[in-house]
Amino acid sequence: MKRMAQAVAAALVILGVTLARGDDLEQVKARMLARRPALAVLLAQAKAGEDNQGYLAARGAMTDAEQKLLKDENAERRQVYEEIAARTKAPVKQVGAKRAEAIAQKVKAGTWLQNAAGNWYQKP
Repeated sequence: MKRMAQAVAAALVILGVTLARGDDLEQVKARMLARRPALAVLLAQAKAGEDNQGYLAARGAMTDAEQKLLKDENAERRQVYEEIAARTKAPVKQVGAKRAEAIAQKVKAGTWLQNAAGNWYQKP
């Protein structure tokens, strides 16, 4: 497990690797960083939460633009997880779950999280 966590961390910072869709990880990272402020608002408003597979989940009513934001973020998270999985020979689902654990440690108090059993709770 420690090896997997190290591999996930290393793979997230590698730049210049071409993904299956032809996007460079640096471009994906830039788009993800650009979305971060808007996603932080959705998380703070409890409209979205972080699930136990490393993806964002809708938790309240959202506009079409907010839904697209989640869809775009999740699609690119999936790309990153697939790249990490290919490099580490780990299942994509395992990579996402490890990322979910890391996200849960970093998010602000009050953010909705899903535990391994699938139950939702707000981070204390």
